[in-house]
Amino acid sequence: MLLCPLMASSLRAQADRLIGTYLVKHGDVQSTVRFTKNADGRYQCQVAWVSNEPRPDGTYTYDVKNPDPSRRNVRSDRVLLMENLVYDKIHDRWGDSYIYDPTSGKKFRVELSFKDDKTLIVKGMWGPFSRKIYWTKK
Repeated sequence: MLLCPLMASSLRAQADRLIGTYLVKHGDVQSTVRFTKNADGRYQCQVAWVSNEPRPDGTYTYDVKNPDPSRRNVRSDRVLLMENLVYDKIHDRWGDSYIYDPTSGKKFRVELSFKDDKTLIVKGMWGPFSRKIYWTKK
C-alpha cells in the first residue's frame, strides 16, 4: 500500500519524458516541435519554429490545407500536429491519436516511442502501411 504513490510517480515520470522540444528535418527545411502535457494527462505536439519562416519579405505561410476551416489561419510555425496522445505503459509508447501532416492536410494514426534517450521514433500509419521518422530531443 505504501508503494502505490511511488509507483504512480514513477509511471508519470516515464510518461512525461516525452515532454520537451525536438528537432525535425524535412528535406531542406528544419523545424522544432514541442510536446506538452494537458491538465487531463494527455499530451500534444505543436510546431514551435520553422527554418524558412518568415519568408524573406517578412510574411508567413499558413495551414491552408487543413481540413478544419477554423485552423486554416494558423501560421505554419504554430500548427498543432498531435493532440490527445495517451501513454501505454505496457508497450512504453504513446498513441491512441493521429499526426497531422500540414504539407498534405491529412491525418495518420500515430505511435511514438524512444529509440534511445534523445531519439523519438514517430510512426505514422495509414491502413496496412506505415512510415517511421526520427526526431531528436534537444
